[in-house]
Amino acid sequence: MSQHHTRWYIAASWMTLVLLTFVAVGASSGQALLLAVVALVPPAVMMTLWKEPSLTIAEVLRATDAPR
Repeated sequence: MSQHHTRWYIAASWMTLVLLTFVAVGASSGQALLLAVVALVPPAVMMTLWKEPSLTIAEVLRATDAPR
């Protein structure tokens, strides 16, 4: 699984977990803003701070050796 997909799976899992927790606790519809903040802010921060890994020397050399 690539790094790109891993980030999205973690974010989707977090939002699902928060939603299920709010439903299980029986949160009222008035707490929708709290639900949105708790469900969306941590994944947004994670997506912002999680940088893609840089290429290794082997990957750079392999890319230059590829036939055109």
